[in-house]
Amino acid sequence: MANLWLWFPNAQERREYVIELLDLESTEKEALAEQEQCLADLDAGKTRSPWFCVEGDFYMNMTEKYQWQQHPFQEYPVWEKGFRRIYTQKSYYFWLGHWLVLKLRDNMAGRLVRKKVEETFPLERIGTKVPLPRKAEMFLLLREVRGYLNSYAHWLEQGEQKPDFLRYIYKLAEEIFQSYPHLFSGDDVYIWEDMARYWEALGDLNKATRCLLNQAQLQPGKTEAWLNLGAMYYESGMYGPAAVAYLQGLRFDPDDRYIKDNLNNILGDRFATVQALKYFDEYVEDYPEPLNFLLAGDMLCRVRKYDAAMKRYRKGAKVAPAANRARLRCLTGLGEIYLAKRDYAQARSAVDQALAVWPDDELALELMVKLLQIKGTYAQLKKYARKLVRAQPNSVLGHRALARCLLA
Repeated sequence: MANLWLWFPNAQERREYVIELLDLESTEKEALAEQEQCLADLDAGKTRSPWFCVEGDFYMNMTEKYQWQQHPFQEYPVWEKGFRRIYTQKSYYFWLGHWLVLKLRDNMAGRLVRKKVEETFPLERIGTKVPLPRKAEMFLLLREVRGYLNSYAHWLEQGEQKPDFLRYIYKLAEEIFQSYPHLFSGDDVYIWEDMARYWEALGDLNKATRCLLNQAQLQPGKTEAWLNLGAMYYESGMYGPAAVAYLQGLRFDPDDRYIKDNLNNILGDRFATVQALKYFDEYVEDYPEPLNFLLAGDMLCRVRKYDAAMKRYRKGAKVAPAANRARLRCLTGLGEIYLAKRDYAQARSAVDQALAVWPDDELALELMVKLLQIKGTYAQLKKYARKLVRAQPNSVLGHRALARCLLA
């Protein structure tokens, strides 16, 4: 007979059900302790169950050497009641829970147990009738999305584009992303990159952008999505959005040579640069958010318009909450420009504001050490140089500053 899979919300309720099902009534102290050990072993997992392989002991009804067993939790009485196996699991397919698995004998005793369970146990808690959790639904849906994308790639190889089919795949993927974005892990993150490429080929840059932004969110600290997003905009002659994407990527990895090369293609083209700067002006006007002011300031710094960059950084620092990381970078950007202009008082003010909220930020500490080397006491320099070395053990600037203090 097929196994019975019974779902329980907790282990205690499952244990109580087993006690009732096996009619466990031990009252003797020694027998009760042995019974409790059997139930604890059952809770511990599948193969730990004392009744996991009852059928192996009593196959072909070879029971003579066990017939002395009288306690209801022992193997022979359990076998006689119609059970071949009893064990527990933490999941059944994609259903999490405290599962009890019953494998019954194909005899009168086994059939009576099955009849009793089916008549008394809640139907919606038996096997796959248990409602599937939302997370499990999304996990299974992600499998479908993978298969559909493979089919779409096959159709493309045959020279056929199916935008309605792609739209359906995109809708399913978005549903998963909105509910459980972390399900997109490992290679599944690149589902968004593949879809972005397909949407770009169909000329729908809005959906392609959305796909790459989802990928960027799933890969914090990585630059792949920003590189692809910038390249897509650049190929379409949208130099402003391309510059925004590239500068976003450089915020995560300032040394990404591919992004730097692509951004330099914009900066090396006068027309593209003018278009990008104009776009930034409109961008911060329409979306006056701290990050946008920061990126606008970065762009102006790259074309050496430092006074204009300072205005953007100041605005970003002003509109951002104190603990906002974009505010921190606006302040360090201001500090770098003031330091280059030798306006040490303003540079110190900006760096002090940054360190007040982010005392261990490496860039802010580097700026402070540079300032104190120019204008500060050895005691102050030693204090911040030590902080810099703690935050960045390989800092050449920090170690040189400490050596300078020691020599002094």
